[in-house]
Amino acid sequence: MACFWEGGGGFVVGKGILVEGIFRMGDEEKKYIKSVEKALDVLLLFSTEEQELAHVEIARKMGWTTSTASRFLSTLLKKDFLLKNEENGKYRLGHRIYYLGALVRNNAGLRRVGLPVMERINRETQETVHIFVRDGIHRVCVEQVDSPQKIRMASEIGVRDKLWVGCTGRVLLAYCPEEKRERLFQQILEAEPGVDVASLRDKIMRVRQRGFSSKDGPWDRHCGCAAAPIFNADGKLEGCLAISTPDFRFPEDVMEYASLVMEGADEISEKMGHLGRRKGGGITR
Repeated sequence: MACFWEGGGGFVVGKGILVEGIFRMGDEEKKYIKSVEKALDVLLLFSTEEQELAHVEIARKMGWTTSTASRFLSTLLKKDFLLKNEENGKYRLGHRIYYLGALVRNNAGLRRVGLPVMERINRETQETVHIFVRDGIHRVCVEQVDSPQKIRMASEIGVRDKLWVGCTGRVLLAYCPEEKRERLFQQILEAEPGVDVASLRDKIMRVRQRGFSSKDGPWDRHCGCAAAPIFNADGKLEGCLAISTPDFRFPEDVMEYASLVMEGADEISEKMGHLGRRKGGGITR
């Protein structure tokens, strides 16, 4: 005997009895849901490379006749999800999309979005997981999930540390725009003239090639770390996700943790609105 409860009232369906219509979606409802899916597919045709599309282009991409495309385009225009450029007759995303995007962005703070991912990685590894952002020539830990183990690595949230040392600093430098990075190098040299910028550049290039940073050099001798970049909706660096461990617990195969932080950073980036996909060592849009 199976019992289902709905709205406070119960009903029983006896074994072997087929009840038509219960939990079955009607044909008309299916049709409307399919139409919603098709309308969303139209919106997803637009991209950075194709910001405007002609009526016939949309019909061709969707595999529709022009009359079918007209019905969908008219509805999307009416609801301001699309706008029509009267000069060339092409369509582009409308004001409603930007309004909804702004709502998403306002609600998608890095810490709030990142925390569930960090907690999952923490449960899997039993190690400290944190997010760092750049503040001038410093890096700052803005969120952290501590390792439950007695011997653990940890940072203090809100404390500024040198950008040019450590695994997370290299990620935050590596994914700055090149001109900005060169200005940061100059500021770093002013703050600490003995920094080997040539060596730092080499390390940063390795980070960009691999898509992550791991322990590299004397600064990291007591700490095992893997870190990967997080991007926002504009494709700009937002911060980095890292796993930190005492050196003796860091896995021999760095990819064991590098894969976790790259996948986690990609997930956070996507939730921040970034549409890029990891390709080889880097991120593309």
